Amino acid sequence: MVTQTERDSVKVIAIKLQYFSELQYAIADNVIQFLKKGKPMIYITCSVFAKENEVVVEKLAQTHNLKISNMEYIKGYQD
Repeated sequence: MVTQTERDSVKVIAIKLQYFSELQYAIADNVIQFLKKGKPMIYITCSVFAKENEVVVEKLAQTHNLKISNMEYIKGYQD
């Protein structure tokens, strides 16, 4: 059984995820105007959530008619 505290925690995470996704989009959207023609923009986050990664990149690509040349997860250190 899921407790009220657990339900509240999930709601808080969802709200924070939405906030940071919107913030990341706004920052990247603002940066695009300063890119030199033909130069790439590299977008990297430390998040594993699609809403903060792929969703932001796809929205930027659609909004600004950008070409996505590569999208991948970077593996962390290995033992």
